[in-house]
Parts: sequence; structure tokens; C-alpha cells
Amino acid sequence: AGGQLVALLGTADGSAGFDEVGGFQGISSDVQAVIALSAITDFTSPDELRDDYSRVFRTWPDPASPEMIQASPVTHVTPDDAPFFFIVGDEDELVLPEQSVCMDQLLRNAGVSSSLLRVLHADHDLEPTSAVPTDPSSATIISRMAEFFDQHLR
Repeated sequence: AGGQLVALLGTADGSAGFDEVGGFQGISSDVQAVIALSAITDFTSPDELRDDYSRVFRTWPDPASPEMIQASPVTHVTPDDAPFFFIVGDEDELVLPEQSVCMDQLLRNAGVSSSLLRVLHADHDLEPTSAVPTDPSSATIISRMAEFFDQHLR
């Protein structure tokens, strides 16, 4: 859920109704930059989710339900969103990389700074799927993440 939650934080502004709930009224949930790893970005496209999540949820809402639309970061994209950096494993067994590819394009179309790194031979956790090492390496991925934060948070 981490990738989906940070993507939602990066796109859902005050109009989404998340700021005035819980114990933090008056405090903005706006973020300055988002790195989303293996993120679910659209719950309304269940064919792009390779897991039925039945081990976690007893029931799965209708993809067209208001809850699934509201929980989908793609439905909140606007030109004032935070810059994004998506990182996906090309052999992700839980979420098709196209989820991040689509949202990356939506953000770019809205004029938001967004980039995507596809990691070859990597699963959902960006771990190698075979004896072949991931490409780029973990060290390179971490370096790219640090560069992204340096660019957008300094």
C-alpha cells in the first residue's frame, strides 16, 4: 500500500477532503516530492492488478465504486501536484508496471514534473527475479532517488 499512499498524497489536495479528518485539522497534507515504488495508481482497472488481495481483504469493492475512484491517485491529477519519480520492476507479480506508466503520462500531460525508472529483472519489491541481477543495480536506484530528492527538496 505504500506506493499507492504516497501517490495519493502527491495528488490529493485539500479538495479531496483528507486534510480535515483525524487529529490534524488545519495541517496541510501537501508534500513537496514523491517517489512511488511499484504503486497501484488506479483501483478502477482491476485487470492491471495481478493479485486479488483476498489474503488481506475479505471483500473487494466494485472497481466503479466511489471508494475505489477516490482511492485511485490517477483521479486526483492536477497541474499543481508534487513532482513524481516512479520506480517499477518489469516483472512485478502484483501490479502491472503500466499503472505507473499511465500515471506518469497523466502527470506529464498536466505539466507536472514526472519520470519513471523501469528496473529490469525485478519483482514488486525490486528484488531480482532470477540469477540475472537487476538493471539498474540497487546502488544506482538509491543514487537516482537521492538525486531526485536533491533536485526537488533543496
